[in-house]
Amino acid sequence: MTRSDARLSLPEVIFAVVSEALADARCTMADIDGIVIAAHDLIDGRSLSSMITGPAAGAYLRDEIRVSEDGLVAISLAAARIQAGEAARVVVAAWGRPGEGDAERSSRAAFDPFTEQPLALSETVVSALRASAYLREHSGRGREAAAAAGRPRPRRARSGPPRTRAGRRRPEPGHPSTRSGPRRWA
Repeated sequence: MTRSDARLSLPEVIFAVVSEALADARCTMADIDGIVIAAHDLIDGRSLSSMITGPAAGAYLRDEIRVSEDGLVAISLAAARIQAGEAARVVVAAWGRPGEGDAERSSRAAFDPFTEQPLALSETVVSALRASAYLREHSGRGREAAAAAGRPRPRRARSGPPRTRAGRRRPEPGHPSTRSGPRRWA
């Protein structure tokens, strides 16, 4: 099995990668001063993921810092520790296995539960809204659509649902059926 084998557990993958990195650097865990782990509990789908992944990264009985951001934050923190003289060698372990968690569900957790979550916002929705605003402002079609949205609607569209001869609105059926026959999809 290789480290890219999907059957491996997350700790097995981390252990394989850290072991390979140490071998490439020609050092052992005895030469390492600290470990920085980057993990996002919501995306991993587990709480306190460093309890599962920390030992695989070599954090057992070592100085360990965990950040809940991406790998670039972990590298920056490791570099800061080295520049500050707190460590000479630091292992940075960061991963992402999107198949283990629902990224859309996880991104919704970042929004306020009372004012924003009822709108079903996610990173994808916010990105689409931003793209729409940009196109409306900076493209010819977007400006045409914005202008069309501001024009008055035709009289028929304003009048609402069809009316009977007596002026009352026709009741709309709750399912797609005809007045005299079975449902249309039957």
